[in-house]
Amino acid sequence: MDAFFREVDALGEKLRAEAEAANPKFYARMRERFARYHAAHPEIAKNHIGNDEYDPPNGPTL
Repeated sequence: MDAFFREVDALGEKLRAEAEAANPKFYARMRERFARYHAAHPEIAKNHIGNDEYDPPNGPTL
């Protein structure tokens, strides 16, 4: 199972990188919009996936 999940993670990262390379302006705008949103809503921004301080409400930390 571990090998399978590593393969899936690697494929996801490859696809993400390809998508961003194909449309870098879109991804830059999205990062900017998320940053503005997080700055305006710190009480909920901490729960967004991708945040280094993400803490699931009822689950173990991976």
